[in-house]
Order: sequence, then structure tokens, then C-alpha cells
Amino acid sequence: MLTKIESTLYIDPGAQRHAGFCDRCGGEIYAPSFVCLRCERKKL
Repeated sequence: MLTKIESTLYIDPGAQRHAGFCDRCGGEIYAPSFVCLRCERKKL
């Protein structure tokens, strides 16, 4: 018996948005927290 699974794209409006890269380590920074994911430094 085969079951068909359909995918649904869900976009969370509250999700963080990419805001740039860290000047120190080059890690990704997302808004609204503006904290680097790699070195956890807050970008001002």
C-alpha cells in the first residue's frame, strides 16, 4: 500500500531574518536579536 505525502511550504512570519555577517568571525547574524550564531557577539 502506497501513501502519497504532499509537502506544504510554511513560512513563519515571526522567524528571524538574515541581517548580515559578523565583522569579527564571519558568522551569520539574524534580526531582531543581531547576535552572531558562531561567536555569540552582539552587533550594534
